[in-house]
Amino acid sequence: MNAKIVLFSLVPISLAAASCGGATPAPGTYTIGFPSVLAAAATDSVQVFVFPYAAADTCQKLVETVVTAQPLPSPVASTAQTSPCSLLTGGADLSVGFGDFAFLAVATRNKFPNASFLVGCATQTTSSTNTVVNIPLELTDFTNPLPTLTCTSLGQRCAQGC
Repeated sequence: MNAKIVLFSLVPISLAAASCGGATPAPGTYTIGFPSVLAAAATDSVQVFVFPYAAADTCQKLVETVVTAQPLPSPVASTAQTSPCSLLTGGADLSVGFGDFAFLAVATRNKFPNASFLVGCATQTTSSTNTVVNIPLELTDFTNPLPTLTCTSLGQRCAQGC
């Protein structure tokens, strides 16, 4: 899957789904949804983890694990930590087989390394005809202040324009 990031609410990223059973991989995308331009511009890195979808509360448990700074279980796949600017250009490939998965995205800021900044989770059944995953992020760090920025887009921030 290729990653795509959409600013303001989502960030373009592209993702390629690898198939099980020898079928040809199906191209797809995952989209990271930021709650605002400021949140996207303040983010230093985003990492996506893929876990088997076990029950209706899979995402809730994964988000709670991150927010309480507990170790995550071993994912079936993950991306490297990637900057939102890299995501704008289609970085952060992710290979996932067909099946039921929970996609967990964790955004962090270098200035506050011990606090998850934004976290989101989405469940998805991936197949040859269902390859788009939207992961909306929500603010989880209510302690550390947001920077003051004049950016009106992530692209402007990436170009060092603000």
